[in-house]
Amino acid sequence: MSGAGKSSLAAELGRRGLHAVDADEVLARWVDGAGNPAECPYEPAGRWRVSHFWHWDPDRLHALLADATDTLFVCGNTENIEEFVPWFDLVILLEIDVSTMRRRLDEPTRDIDWGRSGDAQKALTDWAPGFQARMRQIGATVVDGRLPLATVADEVVRLAQNVPQY
Repeated sequence: MSGAGKSSLAAELGRRGLHAVDADEVLARWVDGAGNPAECPYEPAGRWRVSHFWHWDPDRLHALLADATDTLFVCGNTENIEEFVPWFDLVILLEIDVSTMRRRLDEPTRDIDWGRSGDAQKALTDWAPGFQARMRQIGATVVDGRLPLATVADEVVRLAQNVPQY
């Protein structure tokens, strides 16, 4: 979820020499109800927000996975995440509480504006608990996203090393 540290984790894994992508930069896009790409206004609200969705592009993800020659860490989230869970050998939920999410969304050093204020932050805080519950129900492995980044990265790498190789 927003503020959990997905982008920071992708950068940290990359610094460690691992193949990691920030899905927000590579896979995700706003789409309308028909699945057509859409441009997001700076502060999406009300009507726009309920008729547009943050989705991963399945063709882009398929190409990314097909090109991977080693362990690939896809760090991100999307409203259609459940569609892609079977595509992965391991799904990790970086779990955080709503107060941590709000604090991180408001950090002045954060380079992403989405969720920083207004309707977007309210929508995220309302959505987060249910999303985390759904991810646990579908079998995501929970990692405490409140821990220091290096500790989170160590745990994610350890979990990935324990995934059976086919």
